[in-house]
Parts: sequence; C-alpha cells; structure tokens
Amino acid sequence: MAYRRMTFRKTAVLALFIAIFVIVSLAPHGARAQFERTQIEVQTLSAVLSRLKERVRELRAEILKAQLDVRSSPPVPAAAANPTPSIAEKLARQLRIGAQGEDVLILQALLAADSGIYPEGLTTGYFGTLTEAAVVRFQSRNGISPIGLVGPQTLGALNEILRKNEFLFRFDDSSRTPLCAIVPGGNIPEGWRRTREGGLHVVPVCGMPPLAATNEKEVLRTPSPAGSGTTTVDISPPSIEGVRIEPGPFHATVSWTTNEPSDSRVAYGETVTYGFSTALLSILRTGHSRTLTGLNASTTYHFEIHVRDARGNATSSPDQAFTTADLPPPDTAPPLIRDVSVSASSTTVRISWFTDEVASSRIYYASATSSLDLAATSTRRVIRSALATDHFFDITALQASSTYYYVIESSDAANNISTSTTQSFRTTD
Repeated sequence: MAYRRMTFRKTAVLALFIAIFVIVSLAPHGARAQFERTQIEVQTLSAVLSRLKERVRELRAEILKAQLDVRSSPPVPAAAANPTPSIAEKLARQLRIGAQGEDVLILQALLAADSGIYPEGLTTGYFGTLTEAAVVRFQSRNGISPIGLVGPQTLGALNEILRKNEFLFRFDDSSRTPLCAIVPGGNIPEGWRRTREGGLHVVPVCGMPPLAATNEKEVLRTPSPAGSGTTTVDISPPSIEGVRIEPGPFHATVSWTTNEPSDSRVAYGETVTYGFSTALLSILRTGHSRTLTGLNASTTYHFEIHVRDARGNATSSPDQAFTTADLPPPDTAPPLIRDVSVSASSTTVRISWFTDEVASSRIYYASATSSLDLAATSTRRVIRSALATDHFFDITALQASSTYYYVIESSDAANNISTSTTQSFRTTD
C-alpha cells in the first residue's frame, strides 16, 4: 500500500511539471516577467523532482525490507533459524575465479541480461570458468582490458548499469532460489526472460516462479548408467605446487607443477590488479613453465597462476611477487687475442687466432713497418664483421721470399677494440 501511495506522489509531481511546461509554452509573448518567474519555478521543481526520484529509490528498498520482516516466521532457536533475506544494490568487491557470495550472484545476473555475453546464464554464486569467460566478453564490449578479473574499471561499468536501471537484488540463502531481481517499471532484460527446464526464468523477478537450482560445479556423486550404485565425478580443481620464479632484467620465467593435467595462464603486473596476462596454453600437462615478457629491470611485479583441468575445475594461486634483475654493468673490457698461428707458403699465408668473447676479425699487413699505418686507407687489410671466438684469414697474392708485417684487430659487441702488437712472417721460396 505504501508503495502505491509513493508511486501516486511521483506521478503527481510529474504531472505538475508537465502542466507548468504547457502553460509556459502557451503564454503570450508580452508576459516576459511572468515567463521568467515561471522559468525559475520550473528549474526549482526540476531540482526537487531529482531529489524525489533518489528518495523513491531509497524508500523502495526500505519498504521491501519491511515487508520481508513482517512476513518472516516467528523467532526460532538460533541453531535452526533461517537467515533474513537481504537486499543489495551495488558491487563493491573485486572478483576472480573461485570467489563466492552474493556479489557473485549480482555479477552473474548482470552478465546474464545479455545472452551474447553470458549464454549459459547460470546464477550460482560461484565464480567459475563460465563466469570468467562472460566477464572477458563484457570487458571486450566495454573497452576494458579482457583479463577475466573484475577490477575497478569493470566494477564501475557494472555499477553504472545498476544505477541507470535502478535494479535491486534480493537474497535468501534459505530459499531454493537464492536470488531474485527487483525491476522498477517491469523493464525485465531479455536475457533474464530466457527459460530453463520447467519454463523457469534465468533470473526471476521477485514474486515470480523460482529459478531451478543450478551450479557450475558438478555434484560429487551421480547415478551410474546401470542405475545401481553411484559414480564419483571429479569436482576438485588441480593443486598448484612447487612454484619457482627465475627473473631476468626484462623477463621472468614462472614454473610449477599440478597434481593432474591442466591448462595454464599467468596474470601479472606491477600491482595486485595485474593488467597483463600470458596467452592461455590449452595443452593439458602437469609440468608448467610460462615466460612473462615486457618487464622493466629492478622492478617489483605481482603474479597469479590460473589452471583448469579437463572437467573445467579451475583454481588460482595466491598472489606472489618478485623483483626483476638489475641491468648488467656496461661492458668496457676489450676481447683478449690469444693463440696466434701463422702458416705461410710462397704466395699465401693463413693467420688464425682466438678471442675470449665473440668479436669481429681484421688484419692489417704490409711489406714494411713504415707502410703499416692502421689509419691510412692505403694500408692493405682483410675484414670479417661476423662475431666469433675463433678467427682466421687466408691472404693471397704475396711475393715469394719476402717479409711481411701485420697487426690483428678484434672488436666485441660493445665496440671495445683489442689490437695486437706488430708481428711478421716470411713467405717461402
């Protein structure tokens, strides 16, 4: 009854607003002063109407709670008492796989409003793999990073839907239907009108027939095909064990094992909301290793492992943290030239050597030390830019029975240059 009186008052205020607007629209052009006064009154009434609409929403929740209290059965001993139904109108907690509670029911109901986002439409209160997939679709559609975790941005988008549509939700853990929706004006989303076995709605409106009990997690025991005895069904998620992290300056490798074959992915980032994720590796295995890329040196990162077995039982590890390695000191040491070997014939010579790190190869040579100017472009030379630790050159077109002078030069990847002393060889007759 109180709800009807409140609705009547709301309608009366709206009718008054419309009447004033019509009167102002038809007023003579010469009545400027009257028009301005009326305009001020309209603006004042508009502000009052906005406050009334907000108060109507608050009163609706209070009235419904009062009705539920009045209809509740007489007190019974605490051990047998059923919890009083509660009402919620917003989401506050960040949610991920494994979460349970009333806020998960609200999340599932909002996702189920669009069958393209949550085609299964299960409202179970358990955040499983089906819910995660629906969250990813919701995030993709709303321009949010699709990681399947309900963080601040996703919460804001969901609560905006609640606010605009004035949806409220009633919970009753003692009921076979733990969730029903309070829908002002009867504007029920099409996704909620979908039916299950028995013609029951995916998300019932409070007062309509209850929703059949469903669950993303399978029951533990089911009748065997022969009808005799029961068959055990796997409802346990894999256990994550032996987590190891090997950080470098710009990447890190996370490895672990599971007690049964499972897929895997790793969410990671500089905060506990992560923001990045490895791609889902769908191959089921018990030994896992994933590489986290795009990291910064000397930086702390958080990560969380997600696994799922062949039956869809999923779990995630607790949040863990690691710090990437520092950048290595700059390389300022030139390569060491060693084990130089010379083998000459009458017109050719092979000169070889080794370095203690990969480096380029170069030899300057001349028939007189005065001509062995490394800076002069006229000085004969042979060059190999490829980096290696073993080096050799075959120098041809030499004069027989002649002495030649040479210098070896090797440069490493950091452009540190090592130059040998001047050495000589003599060709044969």
